[in-house]
Amino acid sequence: VARDTILRIEASVTALLENLLAKNVDAALADGGNVAALTLEAVKGLAGDAEVAVPAALAATLKAQLAAQGAITVVTDDTLGTGFSVRLDDGRVEHTFTGDAVAAELAKRLRPDLAKLLG
Repeated sequence: VARDTILRIEASVTALLENLLAKNVDAALADGGNVAALTLEAVKGLAGDAEVAVPAALAATLKAQLAAQGAITVVTDDTLGTGFSVRLDDGRVEHTFTGDAVAAELAKRLRPDLAKLLG
């Protein structure tokens, strides 16, 4: 019974923290300045053509800021929600930096430390 209680508490706290993390990541990736800075960092040093997909609200801002980066095409993709994706090699390679993807990766990396705290 005690073990079940501990597991329920751990699951509850983990879910609470993951929801909080997702909201904060989404808020950060909804900010055009943050997305522009992160996108510039993501495409820095890429060789060849790259395509950056962003929600329509950010497309004009990013086109202006990425103009100096060379062969980078900005396209709109409102299915992303927040964040952006970078597509290379005619779309065969894609790196996704959406709110959901970033929050999931951060949560995965934080889980072991959280388990230590709760254990």
